[in-house]
Amino acid sequence: TVSGPPPPADTAAKPRVEHLLGSLSLLDDVSLPAGPVLLVDDTYRSGWTMTVAAALLRDAGASSVLPLVVHQLP
Repeated sequence: TVSGPPPPADTAAKPRVEHLLGSLSLLDDVSLPAGPVLLVDDTYRSGWTMTVAAALLRDAGASSVLPLVVHQLP
């Protein structure tokens, strides 16, 4: 789940990651499957959202996280 506003688009890595760590979380009642998890992101610029989300899933017990990006921004 995501809470709060998104970080500014042109933020340095450290403040962006700190913001994502505070705004992304897994719901308490989420049960992960026994296999890999497909993580889909509609747009991808810096990669930090995907990285933090994948780390949360791995910490929650996902055996592996497979990222899929629909559109990579410059």
